[in-house]
Amino acid sequence: MKRILSILFAINICLSHVQAQVNMSDSIVLVDLYNQTGGASWLQQYNWLVGPVSSWQGVILTGNRVTGLRLPGNGLTGDKLGGPLCRLPMLEVIDLSNNQLNGNIPDTFYFLPNLAEVNLSHNDFTGKFPRSLSVGNSLITVDVSYNQLFGTIPKELCSLPNLQELKLNNNNFTFDGMECIAGVTGAMYDNQGKITINKENDILTVNEGGIPANKTYTWYKDGSIYV
Repeated sequence: MKRILSILFAINICLSHVQAQVNMSDSIVLVDLYNQTGGASWLQQYNWLVGPVSSWQGVILTGNRVTGLRLPGNGLTGDKLGGPLCRLPMLEVIDLSNNQLNGNIPDTFYFLPNLAEVNLSHNDFTGKFPRSLSVGNSLITVDVSYNQLFGTIPKELCSLPNLQELKLNNNNFTFDGMECIAGVTGAMYDNQGKITINKENDILTVNEGGIPANKTYTWYKDGSIYV
């Protein structure tokens, strides 16, 4: 009887150890993220690559899966973010704001069905708003403000059922689709890039997209409101 109990105790310890381990695939992806974003030069890299994954700064675990990355203002660089992110399918939170990430925001969010919070603000991203971010039914917060994004806003964003905060401000978006975005609670899209003004025969025209009747303009000349 004692031998049976000893065996059961040993099995229980073994199972506990296995359950405590982080999913191997997730671990490999985190190492890839570290390498692709200049991890050796991060401002804070507590325990990364040296301690257990559960102790790595900014990594959030649920059970043995990575469900969150919070590394704001940490000196992340590079333009290869998409590869690692799409291979963490259980992600619910991504906060990589206030870094020096550049290139296009990866259009790989289709692979993250549980994603609820995305904050990529205050980086150097260019390109268009990723369409895969406009189909995430779990999304609650999206912040891509203070980048250099351009083009139109996918109208599908307007119908996301759980979206409560949408920050698009301080980019270079046109106004196509902005009418429906204005109806989203917590939406911010002010301070977009300057609109090109065309002059022909002393007539000024602009082509900004959207429905002109839904917009109000203030004209400036030499920094002052021009009446």
